Amino acid sequence: MDRNNLAFDPDAIMDQLADSDLGEDFDDDNDWHPPGQLTNSSSDNEDEQEARNSTVASPSSSNKWIRRRFVGKPMPTLISEPTEEVLTPSEYFDRYFTEEIYELFAFNTNVYYQSSFNKQLNPPVTATEIKKFFGINGILGCIRYPRIKMVWMQRFRLSCIAEAMARERFFLLRVNLHIVDKRSVSPEIQTQNKLWLVQPLIDAVRGRCLQIPRDQSHFSIDEQMVPFLGKCPVRQFVKGKPRPVGLKNYVVTSSKGLVLDFELHQGDTTPLSDRSLGLGPAIVLRFINTLPRGSFVYFDRYFTTIPLLEKMLTLGIEGTGTIITNRFKGYQFPKDSSMNRGDYHEVVNIKKDICVIKWKDSKTVLTCSTAIGALPLHKVQRYDKVTKSYIEVTCPDMIKNYNEHMGGVDVSDQMMEVYRSWHKTRKWPIKLIMHLFDLAMVNSW
Repeated sequence: MDRNNLAFDPDAIMDQLADSDLGEDFDDDNDWHPPGQLTNSSSDNEDEQEARNSTVASPSSSNKWIRRRFVGKPMPTLISEPTEEVLTPSEYFDRYFTEEIYELFAFNTNVYYQSSFNKQLNPPVTATEIKKFFGINGILGCIRYPRIKMVWMQRFRLSCIAEAMARERFFLLRVNLHIVDKRSVSPEIQTQNKLWLVQPLIDAVRGRCLQIPRDQSHFSIDEQMVPFLGKCPVRQFVKGKPRPVGLKNYVVTSSKGLVLDFELHQGDTTPLSDRSLGLGPAIVLRFINTLPRGSFVYFDRYFTTIPLLEKMLTLGIEGTGTIITNRFKGYQFPKDSSMNRGDYHEVVNIKKDICVIKWKDSKTVLTCSTAIGALPLHKVQRYDKVTKSYIEVTCPDMIKNYNEHMGGVDVSDQMMEVYRSWHKTRKWPIKLIMHLFDLAMVNSW
């Protein structure tokens, strides 16, 4: 390039600066002024200078951040009218637990009993009996007894259950309930899939979840626990959960709590196609493959990383979530002690497509998004321990939207927990089967 011509062309100078190594710290929205010319100072310029200083302090970071306003994207409009005919809850449930599933349960329960006791079950289990078995469990989830056997006692008899199935027959089915014939599964499959004992039911319930229309536009991804304290090859402990011990289930739901897909955690054998960004991002990438372009997805700090948000942008999906402090590099936010309740600090990357906000409520929280910024600001009610009264606190728009749309999985968990099918058993397949039954019941309702 001709340097002499470049010296007299201000536009060329601007382009050259943007393409140079200094371009990472260069904001082309500000007016350029020749050296020595005085300009009016402003708070925005001071903030950007502060951001540049903080960026220089961490040159090894892969992302550079400056303090500026993020231009949010318009929220998708929700479809108020259903796109298909509305059915009854029982009709929806029949799409999860089909006749083929009941037949499969009946056949393999008979096979398991015969292989265990070397004699046939008399009379053999039928698909109708399996239906009654699950129906009884559904009722027991709504009407709790201290002991299940009390349902058949003369004093506490519940006729809708006692007349449908004898007590001994019910417990016989519960002990021998199987959906897979162990002898038909090869050792290789058993090694690769730790949940092979329940896999046909997992596929059936998930297949129906995938058929649900994706017209909600807002989706949340979170962990869900299948409570179980016994021995299990995939048992997990998740700190902070109401039921911390059990099988971990990753779930994507609508913002209202409708389960749209799930993936049970199996450790290294969990079927995830892209693990290059880590386990948490791999779960998000696994779920967003089933969502339409333009969807807004919310997740917590377990899943969130900046590279994940960059990857989602290339796929046409907008992401918003809380993020762990040590996963964010390239900018030094103010210390927690220097921030008052309601204060926030907003920064944007050089490409201007990702925004990160630090906001202080009773504690500070770090959130990031590809679609939502701090503006417009909102007022939220918070309890003040000093004045012992409710006060109004300034809340960024990103925080408000996250709180509104992130709780879908929690709503589903809450409804399942209230009417969970109660089973005290040492067999994890029974627990998982009943969890999938409860999930189908809640989704159908």
